[in-house]
This record gives sequence, C-alpha cells and structure tokens, in this order.
Amino acid sequence: MMIMVLEGAMRMEVDGIEYDMTAGTAMIIPPFAMHRGYAVGDKPVSLMEIFAPPRRYYLHLVAYQQEEFGDNRRGLDQGRARFLEQAAGSVERQQGTVDA
Repeated sequence: MMIMVLEGAMRMEVDGIEYDMTAGTAMIIPPFAMHRGYAVGDKPVSLMEIFAPPRRYYLHLVAYQQEEFGDNRRGLDQGRARFLEQAAGSVERQQGTVDA
C-alpha cells in the first residue's frame, strides 16, 4: 500500500516505528506490515491510499461508478467490470480461497 498526504499532517506507525508525515509526503507500507495512522495538529488530514492488488472488500465503495450515465460510457463500464472481476480473482488467489 502507498499512502500520500495531500493536506494537513499525520503520524503513521508501521511495525512499531512512528513516522511524521506532512502534505506532499508519501510512504510505501510493506505487505502484511502492521500499521495505523492518525491526524496530528489542529486541522484535518486529507490523504490518498493506493492498493495493489485492489482489496476486494473495498470494491463496494466504487460500485456507484458502474452507473449508466447515458453518454456512451457503456464500454468503460464493461471494461471496469472486467477489471473488478479480475482483481477479485487475483485477491482470492493470493488469499488461497480459490484454486490457481
């Protein structure tokens, strides 16, 4: 996972080591590393998290992007659906829940 701080400041703890992060900084968190983060200071923190492969249990958060908008996005929606199916299969294989 990669985390980027867009605004504000936060403290990340990764495998017991604390890191202070401010706007414009990024961090890669190793697979399976125990981690947590929280805002520091008096203003909220805005951040972006990037997961690879996608985490299946977060896919419902982007389900709204599958809506038909009536402006010829059907091909994009079909491509996105194929991507989500492939991503879910990849995650299941990593977790050993399906045969490879």
